[in-house]
Amino acid sequence: MNLILSLLLALYLGEGRLGSKFIRGIIFLPVVTSGVAWAIVWKYLLQGGDAGPVNWALSLFGITGPNWLFEKGWAMASVIINRVMKNLGMNVLIFMGAVLNMPGDVIEAARIDGAKHFNLFFKIKLPLLMPTVMMVAIVTVIGSMRVFDTIKLMTDGGPEGSTMVMVYYIYHQAFRMFDTGFASALAVVLFAIVLVLTAVQWFSRKKVSYYES
Repeated sequence: MNLILSLLLALYLGEGRLGSKFIRGIIFLPVVTSGVAWAIVWKYLLQGGDAGPVNWALSLFGITGPNWLFEKGWAMASVIINRVMKNLGMNVLIFMGAVLNMPGDVIEAARIDGAKHFNLFFKIKLPLLMPTVMMVAIVTVIGSMRVFDTIKLMTDGGPEGSTMVMVYYIYHQAFRMFDTGFASALAVVLFAIVLVLTAVQWFSRKKVSYYES
């Protein structure tokens, strides 16, 4: 979700359309905000009942909001959305650099030949952007595997372990259950998983890109 949304925003902002400067500032603001402060603010916003601003806003439309951080399905969804919004600006910035450096003559030639909208994107722009897409995918996957502060501050692994991601589980085993041996083994497994995912994405780049580097 992060990858697709950031790419679409970069394509929109890269063309300098209406409100692009304002949107750039808004989406990059979470990146420079402390992760702890960001999580605490969102924990307040997502309070259950009518105490949380999000549920209060929903009640204005006759919608009863869930107890976001204390219901299994909603808790993980809340954490995911929080992380997507937090890191979106950085990925957009990277993609914008790639968008602004696409060869204009190639795109213009494709437009003269009749390529429009979806054809122009999938057959011209996306192949040109694939090296950047792969790099951002690798960084995003690694980042998602090491989420800790958001889980700790918003859900503490609950409810009933539904947001107990691997990094937080390692912390739980090491510093709450004091099973440091098991936690160390899990850390090695996590490293191996990240290494394999990174290698697969890195070596598959030639199959999805026109570049051979």
